[in-house]
Amino acid sequence: MKGVIFDLDGTMVDNMNTHHRAWQKKLASLNLDWDLETVKREVHGVNEEIIERIFGDRFSPEERCRISAEKELEYRTIFRDHLQLVAGLPGLLEELSAAHIPMAVGTAAPIENVDFVLDHLGIRHYFRAVLHAGNVSKRPPTIRMSSWGLPMWLGLFPIFRN
Repeated sequence: MKGVIFDLDGTMVDNMNTHHRAWQKKLASLNLDWDLETVKREVHGVNEEIIERIFGDRFSPEERCRISAEKELEYRTIFRDHLQLVAGLPGLLEELSAAHIPMAVGTAAPIENVDFVLDHLGIRHYFRAVLHAGNVSKRPPTIRMSSWGLPMWLGLFPIFRN
């Protein structure tokens, strides 16, 4: 194994229900009172696109960006007291590190959420590279690992994602 890339949401941390709860709260503040099951069924994808899909042209691109940032702040507020790595991941990170296997994080999460997880859990030092939503301009991204300082193509890495 030449390296490992980890996704963040739902892979390193079990946070999908927290995202749904944050969306439920944010949508309620916008006068859309959905129960959690409806949120789980209807809310998926990139935040700004979710807002446009749900509300049409009610919000400008700038407003969608602001609403997205507010939702992510709500997510971090809800998750702060429950933040932990998924079972088994701390040991795996230690084993990979001890074996000198390079690790990276590749996620669609915004940098604020990435920093929140890596820094609050004290695990940033494990990762040679961290790629987040701000690093890509189109989805799904096509990434050459050398752009992360890793001298291999994506196909040579096992990828852990949900």
